[in-house]
Amino acid sequence: MALLGDDGARSASAISRDQSELIGFFHPDLHEIMNLHPVMGAKIALGLAKTLADRLRYTNAQLRDMWEIRGHEATIG
Repeated sequence: MALLGDDGARSASAISRDQSELIGFFHPDLHEIMNLHPVMGAKIALGLAKTLADRLRYTNAQLRDMWEIRGHEATIG
């Protein structure tokens, strides 16, 4: 999320299973890409949005499961 302008610390790290070539960029770099190469910038932004949506959906499912378990325990105990 730091890439999108959040000034907080990065919240994740990654380890590659195989040899990889990576590209890294920061918030100002993303803005430059979006200004100079709008199509590429849009693809990156949509990819980020999809990733965030997938993570939010997964987190919501985990929270829902947790609340259902707690609710069940509360009615039993």
